[in-house]
Amino acid sequence: MFITSLRSQEEDIFIAGKLAAHSILALAVSFAVATVLWSGWWQAVPGLWHTVTELLCIIIALSLFIIVCHTYEINSPTVNFLGLGFLTAAVFQLFHTLYSPELGFNPKGYLDLGTRYWMCARLTQAFILLIAALKIFRRQVNKWAGVGSAFIVPLLFSLVILKYPGILPALYIEGYGATPAKAYAELFVIILSLITLFALGKDVKNRDVLTYKYIFISVMIAVTTDISLALYESKLSFIRAFGHVSKTAFFLYLFRGTVSSAIRYPYKELENAHTYLSKILNGLPIGLLTFDYDRNLISANTAAQKMLGYTRDGQTGLPEEEFSKKAYSIIKDLTAKNSGNQDLSGKIVKAENLQGENINLRVSVQNFGDGNYMYLLAEAKREQELENLQLQTQTVLNALTNLVLMMDKNRKIIMCNKALSETFHIPEKDVLGMDISEFGDMVNCSRREILLRRPKPNDGPREKAFEASFITPLGEKREVVFHFAPVYNIETELIGYICIGVDVTTMKTEQEKLRQQEKLAVLGQMAAGLVHEIKNPLTAIRGFSQIIKNETLDDRIRQYADIMETEADCVNGVVSDFLAFAKPRPPALRPLSLNRLVNSMSLMLESQFFIKGIKLKIEISPEEKPVMLDEDQIKQVILNMVRNAIDASSDAKEPQVVLKTEYKGDSEEMAVIISDNGRGISPEEMVNIGTPFYTTKDKGTGLGLSICFQIVKQHSGRIDIDARIGVGSTFSIMLPYIRHN
Repeated sequence: MFITSLRSQEEDIFIAGKLAAHSILALAVSFAVATVLWSGWWQAVPGLWHTVTELLCIIIALSLFIIVCHTYEINSPTVNFLGLGFLTAAVFQLFHTLYSPELGFNPKGYLDLGTRYWMCARLTQAFILLIAALKIFRRQVNKWAGVGSAFIVPLLFSLVILKYPGILPALYIEGYGATPAKAYAELFVIILSLITLFALGKDVKNRDVLTYKYIFISVMIAVTTDISLALYESKLSFIRAFGHVSKTAFFLYLFRGTVSSAIRYPYKELENAHTYLSKILNGLPIGLLTFDYDRNLISANTAAQKMLGYTRDGQTGLPEEEFSKKAYSIIKDLTAKNSGNQDLSGKIVKAENLQGENINLRVSVQNFGDGNYMYLLAEAKREQELENLQLQTQTVLNALTNLVLMMDKNRKIIMCNKALSETFHIPEKDVLGMDISEFGDMVNCSRREILLRRPKPNDGPREKAFEASFITPLGEKREVVFHFAPVYNIETELIGYICIGVDVTTMKTEQEKLRQQEKLAVLGQMAAGLVHEIKNPLTAIRGFSQIIKNETLDDRIRQYADIMETEADCVNGVVSDFLAFAKPRPPALRPLSLNRLVNSMSLMLESQFFIKGIKLKIEISPEEKPVMLDEDQIKQVILNMVRNAIDASSDAKEPQVVLKTEYKGDSEEMAVIISDNGRGISPEEMVNIGTPFYTTKDKGTGLGLSICFQIVKQHSGRIDIDARIGVGSTFSIMLPYIRHN
């Protein structure tokens, strides 16, 4: 650290010495020029040379302002402030030149009016340089507002001084010389310049937006100039001539510093940025090629040259122009292999490089909009290996019957297998990228965690097992047991999670069926004894109620007897359903036409619908095949479902039931379809449909649909249900037709 500090001090001393030498050289040249002018022409026509040097300073100041104004948008606030400040100084300089005693334009009694304007200009210059050195002015000012202020304010102030010259103290009295006010003003300007030098001292070696070394030299010259112009006693003295010549040198160095800051510095920075960017691009593992509108190669980074088989040491034997043509031909070939599609967008394409070697490249293109293109090339070997590994992993996962879900450490889904997608009826593309909680909400997940082990303090993510219920977008309920575990990399950092599930819906359904069968077995045993015990009293009740109706003449008693008979029939129906469900009769199968069966029921059904005020529409399939069925049992199923449709659609505005037959050649089935436009069935009700003793009717037993399901199952068929709330329900009785005689 001591050595570094010592080197820094040595560097500072070297720079200070160099700047001092430069300043001395500039002053020496100014002294020589002043000597030549003084010995020849200055004494003869002092007014002319004074005016020439002043106009030269004004021209340099205005040139400085014009350059800064032209590059205003790209300059720093400090440089812009410097340019605007010297426009103000130039206005004061112009009035100083016009009202110098040599030209004779000054008002009577105010021989020093030009000197007063000069002091205003010098104070402006000193303050401007001090503010620039201290970097106080850091906000960018509107260009035209700044120009207007920098010109109008000094102009108005100069006109006020011209109108009322007495507002400023006298600085020079003929026959007396410089006044104390001038001496104090000169001393104040010199102090400001010394403060500016001190402020610039720490920045002279910085390559900042302002070239401080030239500003530093100009301020050193300005101090010498101020001292010279403060010491002269006569307007014809050599010191005054030297002061004006050195003042010209002051403006020249100031001009050079501003030009370096406003013009050379941005381009130097641009060049440095270009070099830095080239190093970055050449360090990238991705190849970059840019072409202009005329298909000429603009740039190719090191990776692109290597991929295309080109090296700058001449191993390919191709000059750069030839390489440009060859590179474009390779890109054109890649585009042609992609069926002319310019938007390659990461496609892997095979090509041949300049060495004649086959290469696999992943190519993407970026259109800059001005006719220029940039092609991004990447060697596809490693990517293909990763893609192959991912494809193999996906293939293995898709071959599993278990449900697999993989997530990143933020629990975003990154992979799922085919079994999961099919189970939940959700396309894989809709699942990927989704948060696991969003996925759970989509399928209405409700879960119950199964504790594998007791968690320990400071445990990280741990393995979990839980049983969850889902309802798919199609309304199907699924029961799944999941095993959830974290995934770590080789450095034991958490990188994600894996969730493996087993669909236990079928198993649970079978378990429920087994429980129902066990219940039904018990019910069957009870039914054998109970049915006869119940039916005998019912027969007696029904018989005696008929006798009462025939024997009595009292209408009230006859009415009571009717009620007794109706209720006895109702109880008899329930008992019969119970017996049929508990001890079903095996079907007497024979080949029949479903179309004929439905037609035979039409007259009976139409009368019922007419009474209820519900529209019935019967559609018979033009094509059919015979079905092995028990006519009475299938009629019982159809009647039961039609009655349910009547009940469901009775509250609709325009109730309608459709009964139709369909030929299903693909599945080798005949179908009887009953549709209504009633209230529909909710997902919760759908789960329990067909369960014994489950009903949504006020006076239902819950055995009707259970018996229907049982009968259709005995016919090797099934009942499909499609229902939506507010739309209606469709029950499809699917029965296999006879495949051959």
